[in-house]
This record gives sequence, structure tokens and C-alpha cells, in this order.
Amino acid sequence: MIFDHLDNAARYAALHPDFAVAFDFLKDNQVDQLPTGKHNIRGESIFAIISDDFGFGGQEQARLEAHQKYLDIQVVLAGTDVMGWQQLGACPQIQEPYSPERDVVFYSDQPLVWFKVPAQHFVIFYPEDTHAPLATAEKIRKIVFKILLKP
Repeated sequence: MIFDHLDNAARYAALHPDFAVAFDFLKDNQVDQLPTGKHNIRGESIFAIISDDFGFGGQEQARLEAHQKYLDIQVVLAGTDVMGWQQLGACPQIQEPYSPERDVVFYSDQPLVWFKVPAQHFVIFYPEDTHAPLATAEKIRKIVFKILLKP
């Protein structure tokens, strides 16, 4: 997991070739004006999902999730998200089995840590990172970049 401010996004471009593509999308588009939903950037290799919703209400309602095919870059555009994190290896309690169509598995384990992600900050979650986003009652506008991992 990586947590940082958008001012430092360029530092992470060398970690994956599509990180620069995602961060350029933020710079080149008025993402606060784009409609919610899926936005294709380069087919299924990299796309973005914009949401503008209230969170789940708190930490008790949030669920840990993980992905296998895609990594997430979650960027908070407005509001403050609250997220939980736990390493995948510490999550033996599968709540919902892996869905290849949705690329997600849910766990009933608890996060090791909770943290606030204010506007203009981002978090990168790799497949070994379980995460519980939207653990707040606040309205959050965010963009989640889904970046396909090469086998």
C-alpha cells in the first residue's frame, strides 16, 4: 500500500507504466466535472470509476476486500474517506468468495489500521493489500483507477 498527496504522484510513475497514465488523466481532465461511472482510458488495461456517494456509515459497516487482476489507485476528490488496511495473508475469513467477473473477494476479518484519506490524497492498493474503503457517513467524491496487472 502507498498513501500520499497528489503533489507527489510523479514519484510513483516508475513503479508501474500505467501509474503515469492514471495521474495524467487527473491532470488532463476536469475530473470534478466528469459524470459518475466508468471511464475507459485504455480498454480493460486501465479504466477509472468515479463515484459521488455517501460512505457505509462507519467502520462497523465497512468490509475488507481484495483484488487479483487489478490494482487500485483510489483518489479522494472531495470529502475525507476513512479506509482500513490489512495484509492479505492475515485474512483467513472469506465472507464472499472471489468473483472473477467483479475481481473482488470480501473478508470478515478486521483491518489492522484505520486511516483518513482527505481530498487530494491517493492510496495505491496492490493484490496483497486488503482494504475497507468508505468507512464513513460522509459524502465522498472519488476516482478509482483500475490497472490491469500483467500475469
